[in-house]
Amino acid sequence: MTGSPRSRTACRVGERPELVHEPPARSQERVLVLLSMGLIGLVSLPLMAPSVAMDWRTQWFVAVVIGGAVAVGAFQVYGEKEPRGVPLESLVTPVLVAVAVYAAIPAAAWLGLHPALALAGALAAGAVLVRTAVDAELPFVRLGDLPLERDRRIVEGLLLGAAFLLFIGAAATLPGGWPLPELDVPGEVLAETAVTLALADASIALLVGFRLTAMGGPAPAIGWASGTYAVVVGAASILFRWLAVPGLMGPALLAVVLYLRTIVRARASAPDRSTRWPYEALILVLAVVAVVAYQLLGR
Repeated sequence: MTGSPRSRTACRVGERPELVHEPPARSQERVLVLLSMGLIGLVSLPLMAPSVAMDWRTQWFVAVVIGGAVAVGAFQVYGEKEPRGVPLESLVTPVLVAVAVYAAIPAAAWLGLHPALALAGALAAGAVLVRTAVDAELPFVRLGDLPLERDRRIVEGLLLGAAFLLFIGAAATLPGGWPLPELDVPGEVLAETAVTLALADASIALLVGFRLTAMGGPAPAIGWASGTYAVVVGAASILFRWLAVPGLMGPALLAVVLYLRTIVRARASAPDRSTRWPYEALILVLAVVAVVAYQLLGR
């Protein structure tokens, strides 16, 4: 008796059963990664010319275009021979990772790295990260695949890392969005700047919250749960900007707030997370300490 294309092979306990057919759409994945990196590199070329200045509205619009293009490409990859359709939430991870790669380029240049080095480094790392993000969502899309806790951790890590880079990019591109002691005095920040930055950060947190909430399974109040991420991070963004928290410390603290909100959600829905989160918190604390040390040494 011949097996169907989606029949499974034997597996050991604790391993995900693998499908006997070849990994689907690998060539499409490569094309998606190459096209997305090519698009990011193309729209980032103005950074190579010091005489060309891109308004923050233009940069944010380009980020939306990149996200839309990656979403369409990921939809095509996931939709190949998938009769159930593509879950909308599975598009969030590759989209945020790709936009984070774009956001990292002007942020790195703003921090003092040569634009050419920032572009080359971002594209090289971005190709790996976008491919990883596309692969990480496959177990949640493919019919018959059984996502493991490892798959969930990879998606969570990609989302939190992308959010951190996006927080940096939003602050670096918005005039007055990234306070420095020599440029700003606490209390002098414009309300429009703080609100605009908070809306951008809240939008990032909303997408992260939507993906994390959906990853926990069908939830009738997924919109409400996702909105709490946006409200908490948006309020924290206004507070940190109003206090003129300098440099990388502001985005790092926002990442901590986002992680703490994730812990509250995860501990309520996944009992096995309670044995893991102290180690994750320790890693995050060490990362924040490194950021603070970098900021202090830079000053």
